[in-house]
Amino acid sequence: LALILAERWFFGTYSIANELGKRLLGLPRVAFQSDLGDKFWVSTVVDNEVVRTPASIWSFLNAYGFISSLETWVGAAVGIALIVCAIQLRTRRTEI
Repeated sequence: LALILAERWFFGTYSIANELGKRLLGLPRVAFQSDLGDKFWVSTVVDNEVVRTPASIWSFLNAYGFISSLETWVGAAVGIALIVCAIQLRTRRTEI
């Protein structure tokens, strides 16, 4: 938060906030398809309102986009590295 505020005050840009937003909220864009055609949607009338839902969850998911995404693999690598570091710290600690 301090970096975002400092960047905004000193440079007048939002680069750090944009990158953090992409990292935190960009995964649904990769994991789900947003440009489905009309044949994948079902319209249902509920209380005089039309509700559009996906016909099948499998047509809504984008497994290939998720698996082939660089963000997925970088996140998995960072997660594995953090778990290995935590294990090493726990095994090498000494009694106080």
